[in-house]
Amino acid sequence: MVIPFAVSFEQSRERRLLLWLCALKIAALAIVFDPAALNAFQLPKSLASRALEWPIAAVVLFALVTHGRGIVPRGRTHIAVLAVFVASAISALFAADRYVAFFGDPENYAGLTLLFDMTVLYLAVAIAVRDERDVRVLLGAMLAAGAVAIAYGAVQALGADPFSWAAEARIRPFATFGNADHFGHFLSVLFGVALGLAVASRATRTRIAAGGTALLTLAMAAVVATRGTVVGIAASVIGAAAVARPSWRTLPWLAGAAAIAVLLALTPLGTRTLSTLGVADRLTLYAIAARATLARPLLGYGPDNFRVAFAAQRTAESVPILGGGPQSTAHDWILDASATTGLVGLAALIALVVLGTLELWRLSRAMPFAGVPFLLGWLAYWGHGLVAAVSLAAAWYPWVALGVAVALRARTAPAPRQRASPRWAAAAVAVVALAGALSGARALQADRDAWSSEVAAHDGDEASAVTFADRAAARDGGRADYWDRLGLALDAAGRRDVAIGAYREATRRAPYEAAYWSNLSRALARGAGSDAAARDDALGAARQATVVDPNAPVGHISLAEIAIAFGRCDLARTEADRAAALEPGHDDLVRRAADCR
Repeated sequence: MVIPFAVSFEQSRERRLLLWLCALKIAALAIVFDPAALNAFQLPKSLASRALEWPIAAVVLFALVTHGRGIVPRGRTHIAVLAVFVASAISALFAADRYVAFFGDPENYAGLTLLFDMTVLYLAVAIAVRDERDVRVLLGAMLAAGAVAIAYGAVQALGADPFSWAAEARIRPFATFGNADHFGHFLSVLFGVALGLAVASRATRTRIAAGGTALLTLAMAAVVATRGTVVGIAASVIGAAAVARPSWRTLPWLAGAAAIAVLLALTPLGTRTLSTLGVADRLTLYAIAARATLARPLLGYGPDNFRVAFAAQRTAESVPILGGGPQSTAHDWILDASATTGLVGLAALIALVVLGTLELWRLSRAMPFAGVPFLLGWLAYWGHGLVAAVSLAAAWYPWVALGVAVALRARTAPAPRQRASPRWAAAAVAVVALAGALSGARALQADRDAWSSEVAAHDGDEASAVTFADRAAARDGGRADYWDRLGLALDAAGRRDVAIGAYREATRRAPYEAAYWSNLSRALARGAGSDAAARDDALGAARQATVVDPNAPVGHISLAEIAIAFGRCDLARTEADRAAALEPGHDDLVRRAADCR
């Protein structure tokens, strides 16, 4: 039995459903977080996005089957999007850490799965948007989500946050993003969109609402004090001046935006920016990213593999500036792309940015209400991204903007009437979409287990710490961090032999992490006794920590301590001196090495 239809795609329920699913996805990426998870912000956002990816993809597929491929707008942008995805996919196949390349680093979750997710979002927006009324739905989702994020940021600034976080949210609020820099990137994009609406809209109410949103965004940006926001805001203001047609409606907004931007110099944001114009940390990080690009110029280290590149390319001089820990991004989208996906990936991305800018510029001239807000948000995103870390806070925005541009500028073939479809088809698609949407639950629960393990360890409940850590590793065994946490929990519970197995698994999955090798070496040393082979094994693991990341203090510290315990005094003195040179504060280690006999 079939269901007869006699409506065009523009009037169909599939298109309206697709549009609202895209709007829901935008809102989820901005406001979703989970206080009960170890990675309380990036992972929940990623999984929420993937959960909505399945129904969105299902509706797109159902619409293509029932209405034909004519519903997909034609445009050169598709080629650029495909080029970015293909370049990243090839890079992932040869990545230093393929698991991270596909599923993302725990701090970013910006692997190939996210890129595929964003490609689906781009296609869905391109298919769903047909006129300015549809654009209003997407802009409304952005502004509503922005209002929620700003409200929560204000609560944090007032010291009334109902949740306890490791970072001090009162000094620099991070709202629903977990990181003040990520929040700042979102605010840059939100300001650009709001300013664009204030400049381009003909409706007085819309201009007032958009102007108010822009002012609130600037006020919050001044408190958050993210340096990249200055660049993002400046890019959007310059873009507004270039694209706006001078009139009594637009000039006050442009003049006001410029005046307020100048006043920001008197706020904490301005103070922090002016005091750090010669930022040594960024320049040092950029130099490391450049070396990583030269080391693997063609395909890079793999999507979201900057942590590997950093470990391999950082210098001793960078440690006092950047600290002894790892870095997961280059804080610059150009160098991030070149270090992780190589010059091939960078070329594809630059082509996408240039083509997207041209398309949005043309759209802003043809349809100001739709084009100007997305163009200014686009300029803010890439401008801020020149000095910002990769994050899910705003990573979705370019794909939505591109989707709108291709939807309203490209030509579409006349869509035929909806074809008859079997009654069971919609039900089957819904079941598959639901199953896919729930597929991320296991990863989320693993992260929650990891957090429960950490809480239990802090409270001295060693048995529960082991139980929860074991569950985390069992549910998401691809994450090396879960195995390392299991090793630490087992070690604390006195189960050293089993802990060694967990540490070895961590080093196998992430051999570039000096901390994992250090933990393994300490566990091996504690049980070595006078066994020469066991001692060599412990020293070998400690040496490996210094090999995989020569300028990480943690490896030299563990090697020096084990050498002292084993009476390898010359080695102990050399490594203690090296640790002290890399990181101040190891005078006691140096003295113990000097006293070694």
